[in-house]
Amino acid sequence: MRAGRTAAAGRGRVGAGPVAGSGTGWIRLATLLVVVAGLFAPIAPATAQSCADASPLRQPFFGDVHVHTALSFDAYVFDTRNQPRDAYRFARGETVRLPPLDAFGEPTREHRLRVPLDFAAVTDHAEMLGETRLCTVDGLQLAACDAIRDGSFALAAALFGAQFSDADPQRRAFCGPDGEYCLAAAEPAFDVVRAAAAEFDDPAPSCGFTTFVGYEWTASPDGDTTHRNVLFRGSDVPALPTSYVEAQDPYALWDALDAQCAGVGGDCAAITIPHNSNLSGGRSLQPIGPTGGPITLAEALRRDAREPLVELVQHKGDSECRPGVGTATDPRCDFEKQALVPPGLDAPLSYVRNVLIAGVAQDARLGANPFRLGLIGSSDTHNAIPGSVLEDDFPGHTGADDATAVDRLSPGRIAFSPGGLMVLWAEENARASLFEAMQRREAYATSGTRPTLRFFGGFDLPAGLCSAADLVAQGYANGVPMGGELVAQGIDPAPRFVVSALMDPGSPGFPGTPLSEIEIVKGWVDAGGVVHETVVPVAGTPPGPDALDPATCTTDGSGAAVLCGEWQDPDFDPEEHAFYYARLLESPTCRWSALQCRAAGVDCSTAPPAGYAGCCDGSVPDAIQERATSSPIWVRPLPEPGRALALAWGAASLAIGARRSRSRASDRVSRRGAGLRPGAFPRRP
Repeated sequence: MRAGRTAAAGRGRVGAGPVAGSGTGWIRLATLLVVVAGLFAPIAPATAQSCADASPLRQPFFGDVHVHTALSFDAYVFDTRNQPRDAYRFARGETVRLPPLDAFGEPTREHRLRVPLDFAAVTDHAEMLGETRLCTVDGLQLAACDAIRDGSFALAAALFGAQFSDADPQRRAFCGPDGEYCLAAAEPAFDVVRAAAAEFDDPAPSCGFTTFVGYEWTASPDGDTTHRNVLFRGSDVPALPTSYVEAQDPYALWDALDAQCAGVGGDCAAITIPHNSNLSGGRSLQPIGPTGGPITLAEALRRDAREPLVELVQHKGDSECRPGVGTATDPRCDFEKQALVPPGLDAPLSYVRNVLIAGVAQDARLGANPFRLGLIGSSDTHNAIPGSVLEDDFPGHTGADDATAVDRLSPGRIAFSPGGLMVLWAEENARASLFEAMQRREAYATSGTRPTLRFFGGFDLPAGLCSAADLVAQGYANGVPMGGELVAQGIDPAPRFVVSALMDPGSPGFPGTPLSEIEIVKGWVDAGGVVHETVVPVAGTPPGPDALDPATCTTDGSGAAVLCGEWQDPDFDPEEHAFYYARLLESPTCRWSALQCRAAGVDCSTAPPAGYAGCCDGSVPDAIQERATSSPIWVRPLPEPGRALALAWGAASLAIGARRSRSRASDRVSRRGAGLRPGAFPRRP
């Protein structure tokens, strides 16, 4: 392989070796940029393998890192009583109990995963963590606490919503000066999160299950969902999470994390993962800086380092794309949509594909991509049941609020889904290895099932890899995996891509679904600055008309156990910025709502019984095609010498800003006072 043309994960974005037909001095300068920027990005060095089943060619590990327990105000309001320990017990395959509660306050349902997860993180809301503890554990006798204890979501929204949505959020007066009482109560609550993660993290050499310490930063300005999950690399973490009260935008959140980790030391480092951009009004992922102006080079580099992933799918809907919004004409974008407005009124940057396109446009302008986002899924369960994302085994995710089929099929709930999973390609199931996979974006999202998906691209990948026994070894040696980056010269041929997939093996008595098709999605910016996208089928065939009988939810068994496809872009231009990602579709099956309607005996040839109107009104489809979506591979032109110098200057600015942010953030954390102000809660889970 010629040096300097592929930027594989962990080896830098521009190769250090000489490039044919060009000088080497400015290339070394661009390489220095990467080194300097890396000093201030939360990136761990490569970790020695320590697990008994470690593999240098990496393995897929399935997890859920968006999980709420009774420590979250809304989960408690929904009568969830499971704690972080229960969430991890469930993720490992144990049975837990679920609401509704009986007269003695005991849960009345049970649930268990068919197949345990490999890893998980509890991410309770930072907002109201202390208030919820004061009201539910310490028994503070106030009317505001009664709203939480009595399960009144509407009243709690009126009393506490300002802490999530106001431009200058304030805590309730009972929190005391600068919120000190509620902050003091939040610390033992977060101790519960940290202790559970420490207890259930299975160390080497067995490495059977991995945990991460985390929380959710639930920023909802004006009710728009700009939320982030925060995940820490190791066991050295701050004593308190940073909430929207302390930090009102992602840059302020990163400042606070930098300051906290500087004080903690050790292996303290964190990434943030946006979710539900579909409900953000286009505000979650914008190419702007902390003051609202156009994003600068240093800010783009910082965002790229701190936010390597985005949650594509969860129980509040799919955020990949929407037909008619932005450049999307892809009919398969109409999947598990939770849109609040018609397409003509929807914001393009609410959807990740449009954000990825905006990212390559910024790369063409700045020389750095602020939205080099890997793709993951998770559940957002508020029942403390990570990984409960199967269509045919869906108990709901919001406690007593959706505990029965009638509740789940109601007009306000039927559009919700079970959520998805995060899959990481890592050497071993250990924190360091999994966290490095997140940082290099070698990850993919599923809509709930567990197929295996690999995606490689490179200028030097040979044809015929689908028939090669060493496909994976060649993919790593001669290209980059999902999440990687290719740097193109004018002499380069079009990159070749290879995608391979195995169907979900299922579990005893519940076979997985065969695979239908693999597509590659390309987005790019042409020389005139115009953005484009296209979807190319590369393997498999569309399902036939008899693949699924929606009346009985029976399938004809069609599809493949294995799919593999190769594709070389016929429209490749080495001067254009582009991204490519793979989308795997399974054969059609019935959606959870259709399955629960059929289980209730609903026959839509007659009027449905009370509570089951959603079974027959066409508001959601009966059939779906479950899917897995890889992180992209990006292709960018080799930067010009002047651009390389600008990148080096941007990296230096990033370094200086990182130092300054630590002192600013430490001052900001404790400056918030108490107050009484009604406002809007984040949208009901």
